[in-house]
Amino acid sequence: MSSRILHLTSDVEVRLMPTTTGVAISIFGEHDTDSHAVYPWEEMVNNLIDEHAIPVLRKDDFRVTPESQQFLMKIGNSMKARGQEILDKTEKLIVVVPD
Repeated sequence: MSSRILHLTSDVEVRLMPTTTGVAISIFGEHDTDSHAVYPWEEMVNNLIDEHAIPVLRKDDFRVTPESQQFLMKIGNSMKARGQEILDKTEKLIVVVPD
């Protein structure tokens, strides 16, 4: 996955928020050093799979170990369940229409 190194020298607040295009990360410090970035879903998914995939004979031929496949499937199913949870809870909300 995409990774960044943080060197912390003071109290900071880190916020992670899913967006329609990826995961937004905001870091708020004590000084004027706020930082914001969005990690696109496609990049995160590709990086996650690349960390577990093993190139074999051709450029487009990748394999995974049974353990890696299980791990990736668990992550995919967990994300799917959380997505369904968002849909289910949102569907139950009362929509307020402004006058």
